[in-house]
Amino acid sequence: MLTNRTRPQDISKQMPSQTSEPTIICFQNNPDHGIRTQQVIMDVLMSNTPLDKCDDDQQPVSNYVVAVDFGTTFSSVAFVSYTHEYQRKYIGLNQIELISEYPDWVDTNAQIRDVPTELWYPNPGHQTDGTNSFVTEEEMADQMSDSDSSDDGIAMQSDTDSEAGTYQREAPKGPTSSHATPELFWGYSVAQQLDIAEAFDSSKRVARFKLLLHDGPESEKARALLEETCVMLRKNGLIKDNTDLIAHYLEQLFKHTHSRLVEDGYTEQSKVEFVLCIPAIWKARASRKMQVAMTQAIQRSKFGKLQNESIDNLFIVSEPEAAATAAVQSNKANFRAGETVLILDAGGATVDAATYTVDGTVPLRFRTEVVELGGALCGSTCINEKFEELLVKKLGDEHYLWQDGEDMSRFIDRLVVAFERVDKKKLDEMFPDNIARYHIRVPGLRANKKKNFLVNRLCLRRSEIKELFRDSLEKVAQVMENQIIAARRKEVPCFVTKVVLMGGYGRSRSLAAHLESVLAKDPAYEGIELKRTQLMSSDVARGAVLRALRKEDGPNRVLQCSYGFLRSEPYMDPDFNKDAHAQQVPWQDPIDGLDYIENTIRWDIHKGTVVPAETHFERDVEYVFHIRQKKLMCKETLCVADEYPEQTATSRSMNTVTKLRESHYRYTHPKNAGAEAIGEVEFDVSHLKNTEMVKMMPAPCRGMFPYWKVFARLFVIVNGRNMRYEVRLRNEGRDVAPRAVGQESLAAAFRPGTA
Repeated sequence: MLTNRTRPQDISKQMPSQTSEPTIICFQNNPDHGIRTQQVIMDVLMSNTPLDKCDDDQQPVSNYVVAVDFGTTFSSVAFVSYTHEYQRKYIGLNQIELISEYPDWVDTNAQIRDVPTELWYPNPGHQTDGTNSFVTEEEMADQMSDSDSSDDGIAMQSDTDSEAGTYQREAPKGPTSSHATPELFWGYSVAQQLDIAEAFDSSKRVARFKLLLHDGPESEKARALLEETCVMLRKNGLIKDNTDLIAHYLEQLFKHTHSRLVEDGYTEQSKVEFVLCIPAIWKARASRKMQVAMTQAIQRSKFGKLQNESIDNLFIVSEPEAAATAAVQSNKANFRAGETVLILDAGGATVDAATYTVDGTVPLRFRTEVVELGGALCGSTCINEKFEELLVKKLGDEHYLWQDGEDMSRFIDRLVVAFERVDKKKLDEMFPDNIARYHIRVPGLRANKKKNFLVNRLCLRRSEIKELFRDSLEKVAQVMENQIIAARRKEVPCFVTKVVLMGGYGRSRSLAAHLESVLAKDPAYEGIELKRTQLMSSDVARGAVLRALRKEDGPNRVLQCSYGFLRSEPYMDPDFNKDAHAQQVPWQDPIDGLDYIENTIRWDIHKGTVVPAETHFERDVEYVFHIRQKKLMCKETLCVADEYPEQTATSRSMNTVTKLRESHYRYTHPKNAGAEAIGEVEFDVSHLKNTEMVKMMPAPCRGMFPYWKVFARLFVIVNGRNMRYEVRLRNEGRDVAPRAVGQESLAAAFRPGTA
């Protein structure tokens, strides 16, 4: 059995704190008077001139910044290449390109720049890899209880001691790698499969799985439906965890991106800097899960390289900030210096809002958000949900429609896809003044005057059409109004003069008409102009690339999470928290005979603190093993927590109050509520027995055995948005490689846009 110890004397270096100061977010744009000048400069700097050649007369390696806008309904990828670091600051929006030519897109005349966020897992019984037969709907119910288990990587074996108020479980385990990607279809190929699928095929089209990362009540219904699909996929070995859906999709997206960039000059020597767009309403845990899925996708697609099994300095930017960057760079909304602008990024699921003041510099730039980012789950797919509910209500009793083994859900699914492709756009064009009765094609539908059915046609009344759109339109308007009001209620009021509507849903006529109506009806909104830019939804990804090239303009490096390592501490040791230990029942180690509080979390980096871009701390650690144990495997487990427990200690420094998670409690203790294991490293020291690093210790007392003790040192190094943790054996020189190295991306731990 392995236990690790922290030596009583703590020699970790204190991380310097910094006061929070206003931050300027700077974006370059192309004002009309400077377009030609900037373009000439870029033509010179980005061209393959002799300046771009190496000393050995070889062509320089092209490096890439690649941004992924993983959307609920559509996703896009933008990129820019450069050969020298100095070129980055001269890159403008016009130099940033979008990946296109996605597989199975049928309209070859259109340059489609985004791709549906959809997957199709064929019936495993039809696959050639011998996967088990597909689970039935009846079997699925038996599996639903499995999905309630924790997915935080900690094994939940509860043994509560009510008198002492302590909890004992087995030690937490770090995350495990997912299995190989199964056969699947993605993007535009899914619609083709839906058209040609045989009625008896029990395959499932999986869409809107980005909502699995949203834990709000608005997405509860959608997540419940997704969970049913995930249960069947897990049962049949197609996925291991729900987030595998995201990893599988991103893997295909990266493979396609890789193939396109090879044509652009990408080689195995090229460096890829990844940028991820996330909704403003996401919590750190959602971003962290997205990081894990993205890491798996990079590894499987072999596009880009991982560092210690982690994405090297991943940059995360919020979707509204990326949209704002694209907007101010293009200046298609005619921004003026000094005005306060509300960017409304309306997408498939989320509608995000950010309010900025335009700085007076040339080129124009936005300052840090005037108020906190806002948003809600009220995008265009809400209209699809309403349409699906309407179909179930109207067609639920028409059993003759689904024949040859096809169920109602598959039939309805086909109609919803057709609605998204064609009908919704036509209905949207009717707003606000031309709403009329509309016929939806329903193959096989029999005429029924009472039900308003025609042959193969379902008739929608004007009131039903309005009802499809109403909830979404009203909620988007509420997001807009909340930002306007919050800006006015600041200590120094800011008055929004312009609302810029962006995103795929932002091109909706019905949405623009409704927002204009809301602004026109309320005298308090007089003078606020609604602008619809000509930017495409995929331009969010382009804005994200540009934002990644301007990292120095981001917010302070304030952590939104706490990080610590699993420890076992000598019971009531004076160098630890006696009060914490007194509340817990100790455990006697059969190896050295001492009492310990086992599996505590030592919180080293706290939420709310400012972490410098370059810092580190270190401390001694020890591991003990029974003398008869042949293999000595040492392990370190990294834990993270987002929210504070109800009772939280505080630390005062430089007139600021920072909440701190308290160390020295078992990871199952209420004070560690919300903690989860996210990484671990192991290393073998069996071959070092009877050395200065691995010593045989005498038996603690009669009847016990001698034991092995390993003397090591834990180093934690923060470098940019990477946190590396290394274990070195004591008495080994610094020139000797660490015995174990782990790495965690801190990108999700900071506010989006943090350098």
